Amino acid sequence: MKSFTRDLCGTQCRSRAEFDISHVPREDSAAAVQYAVLGTALYEPVLLALRRLAHQDLAQRALGGGADA
Repeated sequence: MKSFTRDLCGTQCRSRAEFDISHVPREDSAAAVQYAVLGTALYEPVLLALRRLAHQDLAQRALGGGADA
C-alpha cells in the first residue's frame, strides 16, 4: 500500500510540477517570480481544498453514506 500511494502521489505531483514549470515565463524574470508567487498563493489552497473534498467523498462512500448523503 505504501509503495502504491508513494508511486501514485509522486507521479501526480511530478505531472503537476512539470505543468507548472512549462508555463513559467522565460523572457521576463519579474513575470516568472510573479507566476511562482501567485501560483503558490492562489493554486495551492485550491488544490488542498479539492483534495479534502475528495477525502470527504471517499470517506462517505466507505462508510456507506453514498455520494449524495
